Amino acid sequence: MPLPLRLRYRLNRWRDSIKNFFRSKRAEKPVGRPRICPNCGTLVGSTARTCYSCGANVSFSMAAASRSIT
Repeated sequence: MPLPLRLRYRLNRWRDSIKNFFRSKRAEKPVGRPRICPNCGTLVGSTARTCYSCGANVSFSMAAASRSIT
């Protein structure tokens, strides 16, 4: 006799939450979005710190600095 649908759903959710609790956090890499260089407008990778085209720092921009001031 199969389990009722609601009970099976709850058991599956419980099983998945236990799996996620014990899963290694180092195995998961954060997936970021590509950025645009504030200096030249070139698309730069999500993990890059400098633009490969012009060498500008893409992790800091005047637009971001002005937003934090106001």
